[in-house]
Amino acid sequence: MKIFKDKNFTEQNSEVFPKVSIIILNWNGWKDTIECLESVFRINYPNYQVIVVDNGSTDDSVEKIREYCEGKLRVESEFFEYNLDNKPIKIIEYSRGELEREIKEEKSDDLPADRKLILIRNEKNIGFAGGCNIGIQYALRIRAKYIWLLNNDTVVDSDALMRLVKAAQRNSKIGFVGSKIFFYNNPNLIWSFGEYSFSIKSKFFKKYNNLHSSQLNEESLVNHLVGCSLLVRVDMINDIGMLDERYFMYGEEHDWEQRAKNAGWLLLAVSSSKVYHKISKGTRGNYYIRDYYRTRNSLYLIQKYSHFKFKLYISFLIRLLIGNILRGEYKSLPAIIRGICDFIRGVQGVGNIMLGKKE
Repeated sequence: MKIFKDKNFTEQNSEVFPKVSIIILNWNGWKDTIECLESVFRINYPNYQVIVVDNGSTDDSVEKIREYCEGKLRVESEFFEYNLDNKPIKIIEYSRGELEREIKEEKSDDLPADRKLILIRNEKNIGFAGGCNIGIQYALRIRAKYIWLLNNDTVVDSDALMRLVKAAQRNSKIGFVGSKIFFYNNPNLIWSFGEYSFSIKSKFFKKYNNLHSSQLNEESLVNHLVGCSLLVRVDMINDIGMLDERYFMYGEEHDWEQRAKNAGWLLLAVSSSKVYHKISKGTRGNYYIRDYYRTRNSLYLIQKYSHFKFKLYISFLIRLLIGNILRGEYKSLPAIIRGICDFIRGVQGVGNIMLGKKE
């Protein structure tokens, strides 16, 4: 079902359906990105704008996304049938430098939401937080009311955004709204639906993971939401700021949500908003990068937010190192040790490793 996706979308309708900027970050993952885009362009929410931020890809991602928008790349998926009716999709394209000088959005205002795409090209990989912040800055300039951060390795249900916005609209103190996340390869099994307390294992306990979809139909206030599908209220961003780019990747949404909670904002998980996630695709199988950033940034989170730092440091390190040894996961140890050393040295941002290259 599509509603109000035409030139007759009125100001009165925009009050019922506030403007949402959907931000999708791409880094060397165009195949996932175009499947995600195809699912997004089928949603039934009427007032949205899609922003793809390419984070310095080296795999011809930008050209492939252009070909998809021209209707030259057909998307195959088990979740939907490819739609040629909305092709070509008009691309409004910026380099990062161009974005700082001008906004071209007015040239596409007469197009329905599923016929246009904002594409922002970064010259290099500036991390998950940095890339998303570029998209957020654009969304703030065009006065979006909400921002939907969406991983490029997700597929969304047609009703996913509608459910998130309706839930957010019921309480002005809700800063974040998260979806019920399913495994892409096992779409009846829940991967995450809100998380509740910080763990000395450097991750958040999931109350509802690995349940069948039929076992959970509710809304719940939580302490943490995973960042792969996150509706964010712009009023909250104006209050607490954007993502902290010192994390580069992993941990940035934990920090953002903790800042929000400290400022009195609420986090809500909505089971009727369904998203399917290809777990851990962001580092393209480079577990050294994953383990490095998760280790280093978890220690920064403990340092920043825990009242029992020394105890948590020791517990975290013992469980992390001994746990990997007991499981025979020796390949993780160099990355973990390097993450610990960089934390001690105060290294932040991109860190001392080469992205996209195994060491």
